[in-house]
Amino acid sequence: MSKLGVVACGLALGAGAVVGCSNGTCPEGFHSNGTFCEPDGQDAGPLGAIDAGTLDAGPLEDVFVVPVDAPIVPDAWAPDAFSPIDACTPATLYVDADGDGFGDPATARDACVGAPGLVADATDCDDLRAETHPGATEVCNAIDDDCDTLVDDGVLSTFYADGDGDGHGLASSTTEACAAPTGYVASSDDCNDGCATCYPGATEVCDGLDNDCDTLVDDGVLTTFYLDADGDTYGTSATTEACTLPAGYATRGGDCNDGCMTCNPGASEVCDGLDNDCDALIDDGVLSTFYRDADGDTYGLTTMTMAACTAPAGYVGRGGDCNDACMTCNPGASEVCDGLDNDCDAMVDDGVLTRFYLDCDGDGYTLAAPTTADACSAPVRPAMCTGSTVWLTARSATSDCADQDSRAFPGTTMYQPTAIIGPRTVAAYDFNCDGVQTREFTTIALCLDATIVGWASATAPACGGAAFWDDCIPPNDSRTQTCR
Repeated sequence: MSKLGVVACGLALGAGAVVGCSNGTCPEGFHSNGTFCEPDGQDAGPLGAIDAGTLDAGPLEDVFVVPVDAPIVPDAWAPDAFSPIDACTPATLYVDADGDGFGDPATARDACVGAPGLVADATDCDDLRAETHPGATEVCNAIDDDCDTLVDDGVLSTFYADGDGDGHGLASSTTEACAAPTGYVASSDDCNDGCATCYPGATEVCDGLDNDCDTLVDDGVLTTFYLDADGDTYGTSATTEACTLPAGYATRGGDCNDGCMTCNPGASEVCDGLDNDCDALIDDGVLSTFYRDADGDTYGLTTMTMAACTAPAGYVGRGGDCNDACMTCNPGASEVCDGLDNDCDAMVDDGVLTRFYLDCDGDGYTLAAPTTADACSAPVRPAMCTGSTVWLTARSATSDCADQDSRAFPGTTMYQPTAIIGPRTVAAYDFNCDGVQTREFTTIALCLDATIVGWASATAPACGGAAFWDDCIPPNDSRTQTCR
């Protein structure tokens, strides 16, 4: 026996199976009888009550009848275009909008098992995100990824308040978040969050604070000062430690008479009944030793002396001069870059030479390991260099890749038709030193269907290569590929 087969809202029907419809879901030429779609002007009644073998011509003659074993599905909703499909197994299914295999529990409907976009599972908590479903890995993103009703559970990080912005926070003030909020950091080892120069690893400086967070204030940086009652800049053995020179103290000790301003290790012995030079002898020899000072820098030669109570002309009370023909050369002078030993430490220009870095092509960029020279002024330009200014006083922040071709340097935007000149650390046409040879022209001409100017060949030529360039206006001219 055959049963009546009808269109049911676009879904395939098993033999005798019916899915409810409404007029709004029936195709053109059909209407809903409350149970299924049937042709306009016909009323088949309940589907299961119609026996296809007993139908006569009349009101139902246009109803489509198919065997039980050949369920139907509409093809483009055309009444004469139905095709057999597998039998329908009805079930309660749920919409899976994001295709993650888990359905939205608020979208239950009766449908055939296997219907596209429907699944039997109803445990999805966000059917618009395929990454969100039961069993998914929870990540820190303010979303309940695994649908356990908890957001970011087990993946939050602890951050610590950093009020002074030194990158170190207080362990006593915390918050939990996926990323550090403003004013918080991952480190919790600050000892003073009101001092931006106080944190572990900072250099201890003499400022009355514990800069390196080792619980000690100014440890290792205090200076010893000596009590100096007479103001002769020499102190006694009575000392104090401080960051700066306190009133009544000196930076050096060794005074033998702190009630005599002219008595100290740096004073000259004079005939006055006092031990002026603190050598434990009073007026020893009554004479003082004076040193020849031809250049007038107040330092004399220790090899030329004279004993007297007062300094003779051309003599001074201190020696140690290393060059008595140079007024700027003595133990108290500062070393300057002049080819002389200014401070008499037996070294010439020590600590004051300028280091120059070679920029051979004068493009403002040095090699990663440039040639250097220490001198008072820029050395002579090497013969192989082409730049007008080839010696720099600082190495460039980014390194040159070819120091004998001023066209090649980091960041250049210029394309060049010929290869880099001289030694290089990159490919021959990598003028911007980025590790890639970028061709300027890569378009292939298309002049038949469109006006696209480009190379007349099937492929763009390599850097430095020549080919015809087609501007869609004959004849074609030869062009060299430029690169950077």
